[in-house]
Amino acid sequence: MQSDKPLVSIGLNTYYGERFIGQTLDSFLAQDYPSFEIIILDNQSQDKTEEICRGYAARDNRFRYERSPDNLGTVKGYNRLSEMARGPYFMWADDHDLRDSTYISKCQSLLEESEEAVLAYTQTMLIDEDGRSLGRMPGDMDTRGMSPAKRHRHLIWNLRICNMIYGLMRRDVLNQTAKFKNIWGPDHLLLAELALVGAFALVPEPLFHRRQIREEEPVKTRVRRVMVALDPGGSRQRHERSYFLLLAELCGAHLKLVGRSSLGPCQKIGSWFLVLLSFGMRLFMPWPRLVACGKKILRIK
Repeated sequence: MQSDKPLVSIGLNTYYGERFIGQTLDSFLAQDYPSFEIIILDNQSQDKTEEICRGYAARDNRFRYERSPDNLGTVKGYNRLSEMARGPYFMWADDHDLRDSTYISKCQSLLEESEEAVLAYTQTMLIDEDGRSLGRMPGDMDTRGMSPAKRHRHLIWNLRICNMIYGLMRRDVLNQTAKFKNIWGPDHLLLAELALVGAFALVPEPLFHRRQIREEEPVKTRVRRVMVALDPGGSRQRHERSYFLLLAELCGAHLKLVGRSSLGPCQKIGSWFLVLLSFGMRLFMPWPRLVACGKKILRIK
């Protein structure tokens, strides 16, 4: 049963999640770490999502269910969930992914052991719709022992898939950030902001299982789908923006982030250069070649 003050708050954003959300919630029920709450924000799902979630809330008071009057989308939904949290530690969750039973306890232990760490996460295993493993995903972003400038540099050059956004973080640090912005790649931008504040700590076990729920799609189709999901109430013009313009906007946001950071003048200049180089090159070069080239030019290990 839930204590009055849970140590860990989990914010789950859902929209038409009936197919997998029961499995997701069961994976949290199986955690060996009892002091948590799960806040479920339902974005006006018209399937059985509400019935399923209310069933869990009726059986276990660690579950809190809220039905939004509108479809808030990812940006507003994720930010709303972080505002509803009560615990000193917080993590986001989607309605189709799974976590092993030791996920919370091992991440929480890392944060307790390392004062410099602001976020702890585990290796990620990609699974299919039936839960079968599709292989381990890249994501070595352990930056303990690095300076803020080195953490930022490591992230800009090596962050390919933002699975660590689903890790456990210190909520007081998260509340000092801009959180999710209505922009292409808001998770990428938020992780960069967190990296400038503190270190990321990695549990070297694949305890997070990210479910692949759709087939590969053309870039234009994917971009429009993601932009609609981020902000369903946005204009059609914004939803139809080209990938080039969206990436340029994200690049500009990263430059502004560095500009208002606490890095020294020379470090800011170096970080601005890195941001411009990485974003410029990724439009014209496959990712593995981009990383190898960038490391060679800048002698990044």
